[in-house]
Amino acid sequence: MKTIGIIGGITWESTVAYYERINQLVNQKLGKNHSAKCLINSLNYEDVNHYLETGKWDQVERVTSQAAKILEQGGADLIIIASNTMHKVADLVQHHIAVPVLHIIDPLVEACEKKGAGTIGLVGTIYTMEDTFYIEKLNERGLQVVIPDEEDRDLIHDIILSERKHGKVSERERRDTLQIMQRLVDNGADSIVIGCTKGDFIHQDDVNVPLYHTTNLHVEKIVSTALEK
Repeated sequence: MKTIGIIGGITWESTVAYYERINQLVNQKLGKNHSAKCLINSLNYEDVNHYLETGKWDQVERVTSQAAKILEQGGADLIIIASNTMHKVADLVQHHIAVPVLHIIDPLVEACEKKGAGTIGLVGTIYTMEDTFYIEKLNERGLQVVIPDEEDRDLIHDIILSERKHGKVSERERRDTLQIMQRLVDNGADSIVIGCTKGDFIHQDDVNVPLYHTTNLHVEKIVSTALEK
């Protein structure tokens, strides 16, 4: 089994979600008392969030690359970033280390290709929806992307932060999210992508088009890579 290096702390709740799902899936695949071999380098989200809010992506790259180097030196065989937003610097981080960074976009594209998706509706944080890094990556792989309008983007961002803070969302927030997703479908989306770490309050049965949860797809790729012989 390969050792997984997790860049976490962005946020710590997201890190917990990744760590839990990775270990659950490893145990499902191997049985008995098996769990994942992991190293975690947890960043201080206050620092990272300041860089995000002020657009200092060079500093985001710096702290993320430093974290990756420490994990590599500690014996990690592969690196993951436990955040959608921080994948803006994933390719840059890869330049600083020899072990692979498993990008969150790759398993998403693979899943979309299997089901024949052409235009996806993307929901996530403001950074994920508005910054071009996510959309351009998908466009390069042949997928068109539609995002909510400005008012809906602000609302879905606040709902995601609410889930992160309280660990759950209200029924009203859940209905609002489903309405936003339906508007994306009305605007041409044939699939919906939940581009945030949690988002477990929305399920496939809630929508009438294929639903892709980036964290779940990422975890599946991480575990399959870690268990490769």
